[in-house]
Amino acid sequence: MDGTATPPVRTQDSSALHVALAWAAAIAVPAACVFWFAKGSSWGLPLDDAWIHAAHARSLVETGALALQDGRPSAAVTSPLWTLLLALLYATLADPVQAAALLGLVTHTLLGAGAFALVRGAAGTAAGLAACFVASLTGPLLWHSLSGMETCLFVAGTLWALWAWAARRHVLAGVLAAAVVLTRIEGLLLLVPLLWDAVVEKQRRAWMGAAVVAAVTAAFCCWNLARVGALLPSTMEGKRWGYGISPDRGPAQIVRDAADFLVAWADYLPFGLGAHGWRWAGWLLGTGAVAGLAVCRKCRGIIGLILVSATLNAAYAALLPAQGAGGRYQALNWILCPVLAPPALAALGRLRLSRPAVVRSLTGSAMMRTAALAAAALLVAHSALNASAWAMSFRSHVDHIQAVHVAAAATTARANVDCRPLVAYDIGAIAWFARTPACHPRLFDLGGLEDASLVPLVREGTAVQTLTREHGPVFLSLPLTLSDDFLSPRVGLTLIGPPGSKTLTDPSGTLAFRLVAEYSIIPEDRNLWALVQNNAPEVAVWRVTTY
Repeated sequence: MDGTATPPVRTQDSSALHVALAWAAAIAVPAACVFWFAKGSSWGLPLDDAWIHAAHARSLVETGALALQDGRPSAAVTSPLWTLLLALLYATLADPVQAAALLGLVTHTLLGAGAFALVRGAAGTAAGLAACFVASLTGPLLWHSLSGMETCLFVAGTLWALWAWAARRHVLAGVLAAAVVLTRIEGLLLLVPLLWDAVVEKQRRAWMGAAVVAAVTAAFCCWNLARVGALLPSTMEGKRWGYGISPDRGPAQIVRDAADFLVAWADYLPFGLGAHGWRWAGWLLGTGAVAGLAVCRKCRGIIGLILVSATLNAAYAALLPAQGAGGRYQALNWILCPVLAPPALAALGRLRLSRPAVVRSLTGSAMMRTAALAAAALLVAHSALNASAWAMSFRSHVDHIQAVHVAAAATTARANVDCRPLVAYDIGAIAWFARTPACHPRLFDLGGLEDASLVPLVREGTAVQTLTREHGPVFLSLPLTLSDDFLSPRVGLTLIGPPGSKTLTDPSGTLAFRLVAEYSIIPEDRNLWALVQNNAPEVAVWRVTTY
């Protein structure tokens, strides 16, 4: 015996046990993060759009149709898969908030596990667990996990589709990508990696995966065409009109709009990563994440995620440049840092440096491992603090929706004793709460999202006048913060007077308005105001008649 120790032999069983424990952690951690986030938040839905999904799910349960109200075809079904899953849970639980929370818990768990799987394949189990921890604690993703929106389902589906594509399981990748398409039509971008393998790398099974995506997309478009006369949901067109983006923009204006979009996105991204005075940390983490590009140039799944995210942002820069902040529309932005940073840290831990005298007792790789572990700890700690800030934002959003949108809808239901039609700009809460067992009023959407036939009237600014003339007295719900240069050309009405006592007038002189109720709320924490931009802080309801 020479006295040297024999290194322990890692058995297949112990390796399998480690992998099983890693997967267990990848499932348990995101679920635990949702429970922790919910504990610091409020119980409810934080967006009016979430109530739109809920109303569609309720209609699906009650009438078997994907509709906003009483089986009438709706052009606002942007996420049929999310609505279907929500309807299944609502049929069991009979509570839209509980259904949304449970579905959010499941999708956020899938998201964290997907981050683990994608990064583990590129940089090992330790980096995969770090990605799972950071993704699970990312504030905007936690926020959306309980929001009642399809955001986390879209991100989770994208991660798993890219994982399957990176592993060259092309048929599975095609099935998952098709599910993402049914979550949001932007998932069609996942067809590109499959076509790359089919055309460039001559992978025949990649054609099968691509065919699945193409067939599901074609079926969705044909179904939509048969229902509402359009291939795609009206969301993009409605948003373009709502933000005043002209379809007749010239090339120079398109370039300027795209540049403004990129500036807004670059400014907002670190804010999402490091809210409430932590913007410097957001930029630091973002820079570190970009450093992962050099590490991952051979990591198919991560490179695919980067390219799909970049293409999605490019599409929005061209089509909807007003959405520079991204949010739920460009949800892949939120996953980039959690997915890119851990491989960069893993590479940092493997570096070997020359040993100067002052650190002669340490090897370079040991120093780098220590630095990588410290950076990973900072990443997780920062994510936890950031998530706490987003929990406050979530609570503020829920309180706002309850105090403004839900309250205005409930008042409308009490005042609408003769079951008159409703006309609204934000249609989610009013679609759900303005309905009573005795009255299911017809709802007209001034945003042009729910009924495509209303879009020409909205563009002419004659929708309210026409609807009142054709249907008699109506109840009109509008956000009071709309400026006249926004309101007048879209609704054909004018708000006059100081804040808090504005009067609605009709320039044509054919309508009379009686104020029914007015609700407003401003967050006690003014620093949260930037995170409550998705909702109108003031809503008023009028009963409108013709002279």
